[in-house]
Amino acid sequence: MNRSIYNLFALIFTLAVFLFSQTAPLSAQTNFDKYAGNPILPLGNPGEWDDTEAGYVHVLYDGSMYQMWYSGSPQQYTYRIGYATSSDGLNWTKDTLNNPVLGLGAPGAFDDTDVWMPWVLQEADTLKMWYMGNLGTGGIGYITSTDPAAWTRQRTTPVLTGGGSGAWDNFIFGPVVLHNDSLYQMWYSGRSQNNLWQTGYATSPDGVNWTKDTLNNPVLAVSAGEWDATAASVGSVIFEAGLYHMWYDGTIGDPFSGVEIGYATSPDGVTWTKDTLNNPIMTGGAPGSWDDDNNSFPRVIKDGSRYRMWYTGRGSGSNGFDRLGYAEDSSAVVGIKMLDAIQPEHINLKQNYPNPFNPTTTIEFTLLQIGFVTLKVYNILGQEVATLLETQKPAGQYSVNFNASELTSGIYYYTLTTDDFKETRKMVLLR
Repeated sequence: MNRSIYNLFALIFTLAVFLFSQTAPLSAQTNFDKYAGNPILPLGNPGEWDDTEAGYVHVLYDGSMYQMWYSGSPQQYTYRIGYATSSDGLNWTKDTLNNPVLGLGAPGAFDDTDVWMPWVLQEADTLKMWYMGNLGTGGIGYITSTDPAAWTRQRTTPVLTGGGSGAWDNFIFGPVVLHNDSLYQMWYSGRSQNNLWQTGYATSPDGVNWTKDTLNNPVLAVSAGEWDATAASVGSVIFEAGLYHMWYDGTIGDPFSGVEIGYATSPDGVTWTKDTLNNPIMTGGAPGSWDDDNNSFPRVIKDGSRYRMWYTGRGSGSNGFDRLGYAEDSSAVVGIKMLDAIQPEHINLKQNYPNPFNPTTTIEFTLLQIGFVTLKVYNILGQEVATLLETQKPAGQYSVNFNASELTSGIYYYTLTTDDFKETRKMVLLR
């Protein structure tokens, strides 16, 4: 083959691989299953500060404990920020002694009627929070603390404000912040006067003084005629393996109704490619359910091999209040399918096959009744190396495909745990 033609084919192939890597997401980032026990965060008792709505959260995980800052209100759209902790990300204990941990600002301040949509970073011993101010005027505030349940304002003015009359971001809200080396990056939602919601980008050397990217904003725009024709509003951003991943809100009609969740990727945080193949990746629940109208504000973290999402749902009619839901996808490591939905005679955890294996193996088990079930893998030292299942499942027979390509050869143990059952078996990864 002529060398010039060969080089041309090589260039085309390289470009195709690059484009595919930017636009073809892993199923783990787009295939989320809602938790059967939703909504997961209970409302406060009648008369308490969060007795009507509880959603719009941010979650941090340190390897042993989940921390959540959530937005609660005693009536629709009068938010404060509360704090809760969990050992599993599903069952939360509110800090009733200190809640709300961030109340309203002083009269006349930008946050004197609403404080909500928190985003929190932990840097050494300091927690840094960016949040939204009043629903009527918008604006993003900033506050720091060494105690997750005790926040004291250092400033009364926002660190980022809207672009003013006629701007695409006349009203701003929903900050999402990453700290990349010496640079803070913020993606925020902006609303125009004709009620289009889009995503902007700003940078800062210190988390306080921000510069908007006026050359590229909005960096994630609405798509005319598509499912996100009137809203493309950021919910979460993760950076891994040289790529930014965004989960965002979208809708084709009124941005306050019919909201669904989409996914996009970017090599630089500015130029985003929407996943048109799979979007929207999460839609409303069944008619009459607690989240049949809105599924919005996705907060996603990478927990080991799993992507875990907490989202704000809202129902229609009498269910028209914001509550917190949970969804998860572990398909990057494990594929789960039900083999038989009939009522089994006894609970059972079978030996994996093949065994020894390299690098994939299958684990089968049966459940007698609906309940919360976990299936985890441990190394010979008893350290957890993978969570294959951690959710509620109905009675039936199940098959789990485990991919151990990231593990080294050796002996491992897998444990099935339910409310009244626990069994462990040994397996061998042999390369």
